[in-house]
Amino acid sequence: MIAAFILVWLVIAFVSWLGFQIWWNRREKVYAAATAHDDFVAIPVFSHFIQTFGEWAGMFVGIGGALLTLIAAIFLNGDASMLRMMGTGAFFGSGSLIYIVLNPIYGFIIVVVTRAAAETFRALAAIANNTKKADRALLRGRYFPPPAPFSTVATPNPTVAYS
Repeated sequence: MIAAFILVWLVIAFVSWLGFQIWWNRREKVYAAATAHDDFVAIPVFSHFIQTFGEWAGMFVGIGGALLTLIAAIFLNGDASMLRMMGTGAFFGSGSLIYIVLNPIYGFIIVVVTRAAAETFRALAAIANNTKKADRALLRGRYFPPPAPFSTVATPNPTVAYS
């Protein structure tokens, strides 16, 4: 039982270190998410938070869940009453070996869903920022050239047949 405790502690420490690395890596990307000229800054930052949280949770469920389920299956010998008392039976699969395969799939689904949500928010912010820039440029007259000077001399159109 002491070996199980040490292994669980090592798995939790390993998964926590990986989670720290995910959050630390994302820190630099948040700084680059918004430029000084953007009007909508909070949405890209929030989308990076959602994406990072999803990557962290997916990694914790996928890697940590699979390893902790393996430890529970080995050391509990199919008796999952201890896991149910702790309230973690659903997460670790009550020591069932099928959750060693299902937890990485669940983790992957978490990563994909949160990344899709984050990219949706980022796309909305990009559309809003570009629309705001286009409106400003339109008001300044950048999109429409100045009108040609009015000419009183009529020039015939060579593509039109006159009868």
